[in-house]
Amino acid sequence: MSLFPFPALRPAFLALACASGLHAFTTTTGSAVWPDGPIVMNLQLSPNAPLSDGQANWNAAAATQLAAWNQHLVRSTFLWITDSSAPVGSGNLANNVLFAADNFGRAFGDSTLAVTTSFRIGTRIIEADVTFNTKYRWDSYRGPLRAAAGFNAEFSRVALHEFGHVLGLSHPDQAGQFVNAVMNSTAGDVDGLTDDDKTGAAFLYAANTGAVAPAILIPLVDQSPVRGDSVEFSVGVSGTAPFSYQWRRNNVVQGVSTASFVLSNITAASAGTWTVTVTNSRGSASSSMLLTVTDGFVAPTITTQPAAATSLPGRNVVFGVAATGSTPRLYQWRKDGANYGNSSASDTLTIADVQASDAGRYSVVVSNNGGAATSAEAVLTVSASSVAPAFTSAPTSRTVSAGSTVVFSSLAAGTPTPTYQWRRNGTLISGATWPNLVLSRADLSAAGIYTCTATNSAGSATSNSATLSIAPAGTEPSRLDGLSVLTTLATGEPFFTVATVIGGAGTVGLKPLLVRASGPTLGSPLFGIPGTLPDPRLELFSPPT
Repeated sequence: MSLFPFPALRPAFLALACASGLHAFTTTTGSAVWPDGPIVMNLQLSPNAPLSDGQANWNAAAATQLAAWNQHLVRSTFLWITDSSAPVGSGNLANNVLFAADNFGRAFGDSTLAVTTSFRIGTRIIEADVTFNTKYRWDSYRGPLRAAAGFNAEFSRVALHEFGHVLGLSHPDQAGQFVNAVMNSTAGDVDGLTDDDKTGAAFLYAANTGAVAPAILIPLVDQSPVRGDSVEFSVGVSGTAPFSYQWRRNNVVQGVSTASFVLSNITAASAGTWTVTVTNSRGSASSSMLLTVTDGFVAPTITTQPAAATSLPGRNVVFGVAATGSTPRLYQWRKDGANYGNSSASDTLTIADVQASDAGRYSVVVSNNGGAATSAEAVLTVSASSVAPAFTSAPTSRTVSAGSTVVFSSLAAGTPTPTYQWRRNGTLISGATWPNLVLSRADLSAAGIYTCTATNSAGSATSNSATLSIAPAGTEPSRLDGLSVLTTLATGEPFFTVATVIGGAGTVGLKPLLVRASGPTLGSPLFGIPGTLPDPRLELFSPPT
């Protein structure tokens, strides 16, 4: 199988060549499958010809093979359109089945009977075209292959094989496994689906209501063994079982189909990039690692140091380190220079439910048979317990004239220090992220209900609302200026004068004014102010102008 670049899509070409016990089915690179629902195939196999097995024409023979696969599919099934007029082309989202002298402009291989070209987005197939090579004389029959009467290609078993590629199945015999299967890479006497073929189709297209695609939980890790050592490969996944596992080295399929395995007596030939693809009926996931084989032990070298961390009590903290050198490697973590727990093969340290006593300086010693290396120290800081915000000061309603400057103030306590966000009529005000909100030259559009929300890691709180009313210029309500005064009189001074002014652009005519005075009462036990006048007199007058 080879890959051909295509913008945004990736086609895979799978060809069947002509040829003179263990679960073995394999999937195409990337393990793509069709989404739930019908897979519509456009049968365009003309001209018709009499067929030895009695079928009326090529399209009928193709439909018979699609129906054979359908017996083992649940969540998706083949549908077909006989003598379809769908546009013929590669990458046009129409699944064409046809005879041609080439594969959409690309030459067939010297011994290629047919080619399936699949396009996918991610792990979902979106198009698959099957092209049968007109270089050969075709017939349709059952039983062993024969070349009687000059016919040298048997259509039905080739179509059955290619439709398996349409589903996403590959060649099991090219993955280092040898089984009796119509999906093998060379045409033979097998003229129907075998148990291996059926198992592969049922696996990819089983009922998957509620099924979850695989996700890698424990990925592969780079390893650097010494020649002659043993190496374990292992991957952990989540998702809905059953899973299939396909391992590759440098993109070449290996004869392994389990979640883990061991290579013994490692040689340089084992080095390279190893990848495992895990597949179920919902999709696939992959993980890769680099295997480097050395002739002798190489001491560790730390390539990524542990990073400092700050945490609140009760959280989890993870320190990590990256190192090269021969494997296996051991990691001994330290706190404040003393060993912290036992050494292990893990390059991470997880501290659960962090408390103040966990604060300190953390480092790790990485060792193998070639030596040891010590990392830099990473400081863990445990901050005070978090406290959700609570407002100690909230904005108050205001009425101002148009063009005035308005300041709304708020203040919230909390740990850590809260951040602020003001809103008007429930809508966020861009850039208003300070305790005080200043509205310069407020116009009528600024009127509304204002609130402030304070937020930190422990939660959030919203202030009481404050209503801003804007009066048109020249209609500002009346107000009093100089409302109070505190002063003293020297002995013998007869009086003092206090003035107050009723202001505001809208102040016209007479305005009622209520005046209250407190004289000797200030010296009573209630207030206890010494030196008050024993018999003061309050006089009110209005100046002539």
